[in-house]
Amino acid sequence: MKIGIDIDGVLCDHVPSVCRWASEKYGIDARPEMVTEWDVQIKGHSFGDLIFETYSDSDFVMALPPYPGAVNGVRQLKRVREVELVIVTSRRYAQPTIWWVEEHFGRMPVYLAEDKTTVGLDGLIDDHGPTIFGICKKGGTGI
Repeated sequence: MKIGIDIDGVLCDHVPSVCRWASEKYGIDARPEMVTEWDVQIKGHSFGDLIFETYSDSDFVMALPPYPGAVNGVRQLKRVREVELVIVTSRRYAQPTIWWVEEHFGRMPVYLAEDKTTVGLDGLIDDHGPTIFGICKKGGTGI
């Protein structure tokens, strides 16, 4: 059984870090409570674009802390013999993401896919409703 885990919003809370970065770089008042959707507009800036801009910076990516309990949770899932655990993300920059995963979770496959339903997963742990519905439509399990 191949199970995918999303990074942003599942393994780490990237929103506060992106907001701080945007406030420093663009001088805008960006606060986590303003982010209610992936592509919300904050003072004329698309939050989705801000996210993709930060992920090209490996120092930014490496400084993102995992959620409390995420490391232990992944470690426990990796122990289940019948499960092949992979990381699936729509991030555009592979290397910083791979380094971050290895730093916090050890070596494991990382798939970068705009459409996570195309990776051939049996299940997916994700925070984006439409992605969960998509995996379920293809016969997988979404959490």
